[in-house]
Amino acid sequence: MILTLLTLNISHSMEDKIIAIVNDSVVLKSELNNKLSDINMESVSRLESAKLKKDVLDQLIEESLLEQAANRLGIFISDIDLQNQIKAIAKNKNLTVLQLKEAIDAQDIDYLRYLKNLRKKIQIQELFRTQFTSRAYISEEEIESYLKN
Repeated sequence: MILTLLTLNISHSMEDKIIAIVNDSVVLKSELNNKLSDINMESVSRLESAKLKKDVLDQLIEESLLEQAANRLGIFISDIDLQNQIKAIAKNKNLTVLQLKEAIDAQDIDYLRYLKNLRKKIQIQELFRTQFTSRAYISEEEIESYLKN
């Protein structure tokens, strides 16, 4: 029985195809399909569907590039940071963490996938904070010059 399940899992993963290579990473067709499954495609024309697939693929490529940049810079999100973010999200929605998990499950979203996506979002936010926001500097002279004009 276990061998059969293992064989089915292996054959399923072998059917997955690489649809983009991003530096040292790949984007799989299953990743694209997962993102597209969140979108209602029934009322979309074939042309709109093709454009939507391209846009989602572009988004996956961009996420991969940002994630690779964050990893190169040593930006990793610990489990504690992730749990603190989950607590903050639950608090903002006036829910407990358990109620938030139940709400996510009620929307047919896999909770582990939700956590993985949240970790990626936090990592990318931290990348932008450390690389861009902290480097933005406006001198007093520039402010005075702007106010004069």
